[in-house]
Amino acid sequence: MGEMFLGIKAFAVFVAYVVAANIGTFIMFGIDKSRKKKGKKRINEDLMLFLCMLLSSVGGMLGMIVFHNKTRKKKFRIGLPVITFAEWGLYALLILTGAINWG
Repeated sequence: MGEMFLGIKAFAVFVAYVVAANIGTFIMFGIDKSRKKKGKKRINEDLMLFLCMLLSSVGGMLGMIVFHNKTRKKKFRIGLPVITFAEWGLYALLILTGAINWG
């Protein structure tokens, strides 16, 4: 089974995860907003923030902006930018230490 992954680089897997996680988080913000409009049960805010901490805060920020969701909540208005900058710091650290290899 190991030979199935021989051509796949860790960097490609990392990028695919980050892209998929951000798309999923963006969609989650849209679903939460549509549930509000329909009067249905909403997605737990702590779960939403936790998922944003799993390297998908940019999707959360875009979801806030596009869907105008959670924009009045202080923990999202302040928390998501803080999480985003922390993620960017992590990316920079991974790149500078060579943990992420572009080649």
